Amino acid sequence: MRGMTRILQILRLSGRISRFSVLFGMALLLCLAIHTLPIAQPGAIAQSAPSPSAAPSQQVEQGIAQYQAGQFEAAIVLWQAALSQPLSQPDRAIVYTNLAQAYRQIGKLDQTIFAWDQAIQIYQAEKTGDNQIQQVKARIERAQAYSDLGQHQRAIESLKETLALARKIPDAKLEAAAQGSLGNAHWAAGEYDEALDAHQDSLQLARKLNDPTYISTAFNNLGNAYASRAERYAYQVESARLEGDNATEQRLAQRMAADIRSALNAYQQSVEVSRSLGGLAEIRALLNQNRLLEKLIAQNTAPGGTRNTITQNRLTMQTLLKAEPDSQDKAYLLIGLANSLMQDTVSQHNTKPIASLLQTALQVAQKTADKRTESFALGALGQVYELQADYETALKLTRQAQFSAQQVNAADSLYRWQWQIGRILSAKGDIQPAIAAYEQAIATLQTLRS
Repeated sequence: MRGMTRILQILRLSGRISRFSVLFGMALLLCLAIHTLPIAQPGAIAQSAPSPSAAPSQQVEQGIAQYQAGQFEAAIVLWQAALSQPLSQPDRAIVYTNLAQAYRQIGKLDQTIFAWDQAIQIYQAEKTGDNQIQQVKARIERAQAYSDLGQHQRAIESLKETLALARKIPDAKLEAAAQGSLGNAHWAAGEYDEALDAHQDSLQLARKLNDPTYISTAFNNLGNAYASRAERYAYQVESARLEGDNATEQRLAQRMAADIRSALNAYQQSVEVSRSLGGLAEIRALLNQNRLLEKLIAQNTAPGGTRNTITQNRLTMQTLLKAEPDSQDKAYLLIGLANSLMQDTVSQHNTKPIASLLQTALQVAQKTADKRTESFALGALGQVYELQADYETALKLTRQAQFSAQQVNAADSLYRWQWQIGRILSAKGDIQPAIAAYEQAIATLQTLRS
């Protein structure tokens, strides 16, 4: 039972990993590790067919150029102007699709969903073969936006309908994408058994397609679901132990240990497949593998060579990130790498490399006017200064993070910074303002529930 007791320690987050991981790591897990399988070329923007009216056609093309240059707000202005002029329904659907992608890039998820709704309505009205394909793609993207807003059940309901549509077409890639997105929505909702079923189906389709991007993503998603279910088992094991139910404790502990092994195996396969892809795909795989390995290190249950693996993964991620162009994904991965370094006790005493990564992420977010990502970068920087007990700087940065989240109605990140402000104020001895900040965080969470 002594060996089993050590296994039970692996995934208990509360109080064992640094406060950075508790507060910010889970946010990143949702923001970083949850990824829909690609249904178009990354960054691809639909091109409008020649229009009898030259002006809207030019606006669409100019918007595409602005988008590709990372000037998302300028692209939005141009595409909104195009919508104010006479356009065919197919062209309107294209412009709404482009707008949805641009709004997502700057973190305005309400507008993202509205734009996808408009495009879906047009695709539904004209049931051509291509429109059915475009409708499925749009519905998958809209569901991702629902999940990002914390509306996981709404995403699940929509994706079940989307999956049925994909099977009717039929299109194996769309079905794999829909299954992966459905699995991620179940995972975010804490429905891990359903998530694993969907991701296994997605992996099976990906293997039939022999597509390394799909395969790597499916393995990554499976790893997330196994790791989260193992964490749930850890809490259930602890409850059984406190109740003195030895048989239940042992049975659940065995399930937890099996899920940890499955998660490690899935992450390792994702890493191996992603090596042929490089870029963001490889970074994501390495980052998620490190998350679990870091938890094992924290509990002294990691196999030999784990520290070397973690260090090498971090070096590889840094090299790959330097070569990547600025984007929302790059910013989130920079924040994820910074969070990975925060798990290292040596790095906690030398936070300059961590702060440097977060400053780069902040610059990328500000360059693209992405307030949502800016909020996460500022909040993480606040945590760095909190670790150094520089509470004034920590408070200033966290309040900036709160303001950025408020600008795009990002309640799912806002409550984190309200919570963090409460914690910093409490550390300063400002108890009444701390209580007020905690109450704000609770109120924000209640809006998410509704």
